[in-house]
Amino acid sequence: AEKTRRVDALRAENEKSAGTVFSRACHECRAPHPLERVVLTHCGHAVCRACADADARRSLLLCTTCETVSAFVRLFEEKTEEGVRHTDDSPAASISRVCGVCYAANPAVRAVITTCGHVACLACIEQLKSANRVKCPFCRENSPVVRLVEPLLSK
Repeated sequence: AEKTRRVDALRAENEKSAGTVFSRACHECRAPHPLERVVLTHCGHAVCRACADADARRSLLLCTTCETVSAFVRLFEEKTEEGVRHTDDSPAASISRVCGVCYAANPAVRAVITTCGHVACLACIEQLKSANRVKCPFCRENSPVVRLVEPLLSK
């Protein structure tokens, strides 16, 4: 019952966040619109691929934002479909936030399946979660999850 209430509350938040803009900025170099990002699997901060590659070459697996020791996994973020236009013409507008499970257009909170890097809204992840693990709805990998840190830019 508690899980159902939590999922319902998260779905309600998803509905309210339709016009909200979330940051895709790299937490390390602050590039505003990286087209490819990776997430630190223990804290949920995202960095651009270039910063992750540079950190890996230095054997640095420490989040520069929160100093958590972590590993990286590539985020699987979908590009928007051809013909879908956004009011924002930035490169970030070409990356879709649609949840691939419930199709919420702009989820308030998303989570990452840390083994494979697939992303879904937190409501769907909570619904699928069992003992703090999720069987990925996209590739069936059984994995822990982490909440993706995506700061709010505007409502």
